[in-house]
Amino acid sequence: MEKSALIVIDMQNGFLDPASPLFIAGAPATVPACAEAIAHCRKNGIPVFFITREYLPDGSNVEHTRYAAWLNGGKPLSQGCAENISTAMPEAFGEDESDFHLLKPRYSAFFDTSLDLILRRKGIRHVILAGQVNPLSFFRAAFDPDLRAILATMGAHNAHTMFGRLVSEIEALGAEVLPSSLFLGAHVPAPGLLPKRALTPEEEADLAYGSKLALAVCDLDVGQTVVVKDGVALAVEGFDGTNATILRGGRIGRGGATVVKVAKRGHDMRFDIPVVGLKTLAVMKKARCTALAVQAGRTLFIDLPDVVRRAGKLGICITA
Repeated sequence: MEKSALIVIDMQNGFLDPASPLFIAGAPATVPACAEAIAHCRKNGIPVFFITREYLPDGSNVEHTRYAAWLNGGKPLSQGCAENISTAMPEAFGEDESDFHLLKPRYSAFFDTSLDLILRRKGIRHVILAGQVNPLSFFRAAFDPDLRAILATMGAHNAHTMFGRLVSEIEALGAEVLPSSLFLGAHVPAPGLLPKRALTPEEEADLAYGSKLALAVCDLDVGQTVVVKDGVALAVEGFDGTNATILRGGRIGRGGATVVKVAKRGHDMRFDIPVVGLKTLAVMKKARCTALAVQAGRTLFIDLPDVVRRAGKLGICITA
């Protein structure tokens, strides 16, 4: 991994604490995996770049689309705000004198920062991305001229096309983006049942149908997740995300539905990898879904052992 770097984006209390008006749902669950990647890079002499956001106390540099929530929610990510919504990063990340800390002046982490200059000066040829890059940010950045120009040149606007364009912008700096799961092989399941509860015949039938449906939908860049029951498609993921899709399907199915989550054929595994975590199981429990099917080798579990244990307690069958 010579001449490589890890770039960690927006992993700050102001985005990670549910009390913050800027909270990113699901972000806290990514902290252990990010901490593992950070520790691995430090141990192996790979530089770690933390790209962070900090607002002025008077709000003069807060994005227009965030200003009202920021002002009325304790002014997160600014000096003098409460510690739980501050610019601080999780304690699990630790600190190292070799780390780089770069403030981004707006949504765009790779425009108007010194990141490209530092990468070039250090001869970085490979980068790995970690942290929070939400596709909704592309649309919230309506007042960012660089991102607005990028969106104007794109035909379809979905997670894969937008993340793909982001990667292209990074690689234009001269560094190849590597798969974000590079250090997380232990969290990518092999084929088989994870909790030992076997699928029921009804769940097996729904898994077979749901897998075909999910791949077809995913190949169209619509979404990665479907919810099915008794051979009926109850919900298909759109821009609302996996958790909202599970809840929609659960309301219609009224218990016993199967969730299928896949990556499309030829999926670029450098970004938008299908992810499952404890939050997924909590949502499934609420929706009374009983089985989850994912693709072996192509799905990242946030703390796989904990997910397996929790699924066993909830009676949810997971098959890869």
